[in-house]
Amino acid sequence: MDDDTIVRLQSEDGHVFEIKRVHCKCMKTIDNLLEDIGMDLEDNKTPPIPVPIAASVLPVVIRYAEMFGPGDGQRAIPKASNEVYFTAEDRRIFDGLADAPDKHPSKFDLVIATNYLDFEGALWLSLKSIANLIPGKNVDELKAFFNVSTDPFTEEEKSRAKQLFPFLLDEDLAAIS
Repeated sequence: MDDDTIVRLQSEDGHVFEIKRVHCKCMKTIDNLLEDIGMDLEDNKTPPIPVPIAASVLPVVIRYAEMFGPGDGQRAIPKASNEVYFTAEDRRIFDGLADAPDKHPSKFDLVIATNYLDFEGALWLSLKSIANLIPGKNVDELKAFFNVSTDPFTEEEKSRAKQLFPFLLDEDLAAIS
């Protein structure tokens, strides 16, 4: 399969996006799929590969892969490790893509998408962009930001826990609330 071959990805809501095969190499899930099943992408009759990612998120991931992916003399994708520091330029470019005004995907959707695709550099940059939003927030602001309710369990869930685990005492259940 030639690196200039076009791979078609279908979002969970049915939109089809095209990306060069060479840029799929940074998305290990897609790369492994293409290698394992040996899809013949040369003919246009091959159906697109379905991915459980929204149409508002997939283009951002694809644009990042095209900018930082292998081939065409682009910059290398930052590797995720404790020793690697992303440059301000990497973060600026990624945040620019993630905050693009057209169909703004949430940063959490980007984390889920890049994690599913096993796109290491973009995953770490999306996590870093979320981490940069946390400093300076108090507990209530963080609960609102992450959409965390005060009581994590409903009364129905607590009664179900009592049925499943009758050895739990009321104070044990109160401790998890």
